[in-house]
Amino acid sequence: MHPQVETVINRIVTDVIGGAADTAKETADALSALIRDSESSTVAEFEGEFRQACFAILDVLAGLAPPINLLHEVMAVLEQAGPDTDLETLKARLLDVTDNFRQRLASALAKIAVIGANLIRDGDKCLTYSMSSTVWKIYRTAVAQGKRISIVDSESRPANEGLWTVKEMVKSGIPVTIGIDAAMGLLMEGCANFIVGADAIMGTGDVLCKVGTYPTALMAFEKGIPFYVATDVTKFDPVSLMGIPFPVREMPATDIWEGEIPDLVTVRNPVFEIVPARLIRGFITDEGLVHPGACLAMIQSRPQSAAVREHLETWVRKSLAV
Repeated sequence: MHPQVETVINRIVTDVIGGAADTAKETADALSALIRDSESSTVAEFEGEFRQACFAILDVLAGLAPPINLLHEVMAVLEQAGPDTDLETLKARLLDVTDNFRQRLASALAKIAVIGANLIRDGDKCLTYSMSSTVWKIYRTAVAQGKRISIVDSESRPANEGLWTVKEMVKSGIPVTIGIDAAMGLLMEGCANFIVGADAIMGTGDVLCKVGTYPTALMAFEKGIPFYVATDVTKFDPVSLMGIPFPVREMPATDIWEGEIPDLVTVRNPVFEIVPARLIRGFITDEGLVHPGACLAMIQSRPQSAAVREHLETWVRKSLAV
């Protein structure tokens, strides 16, 4: 195993990478290093080495859509290579894929920011929930367009990421109203739009978001406030087409209950939840504004590897059997 591949696997397992997009970038870096450094002398030998690395990474990714989409793309190149493809040509094609993937990730935020900012009007009071660097960029771009805006957010327990949004917006000179999560129905009065980030998007158009987004979206829907999700297209999750639910991680019980937990008491502290597509006006992506009904087509339009899909199905069967 290439040392950089081993390193990224260890970093994924120990959860020290910032997020799904950063995991995808580090995975692309590791695969690029393997391609350049490989001492395989034949196509068959290189393919075996490359597949081993991809599947080893895949085994530790769980539900992270961006790096899984990257692995679909590179493995599809192997599957599409003809019998006459020479080793150097195959390596060049794979390097093109990893380089292009990194470039798309790097440019996605700026594209999303412009599209999102164009949805905001001068004088708008904008509602968000928790924190998202993508949403922050949208607001900053709107201000750069000359629009005067203000932000409404809540503390967003667990972890209180909403307070991070307050600090970032104040840095940009944007007024912010902040309150407790339970007060969002009152705080959102007069808001013109509701924009949040996302962790993953299913083919159904449902989206995995920070817990608390769902009730906020319900209240916004009741008040006629259009709800948008800002995300790059690598977060459209091909695993969701297999009927597999998103894994929902829970934070420590100590965030809610101090001291020993009494008998008969169960403390739940989920950090994510599913927001149904019916509440979402559209997805603000680097490829344009996407209707929830188009999510399936977005996923199906991406390169798909039969080997990656088969490997994921095996992983899923083992996970469900536990």
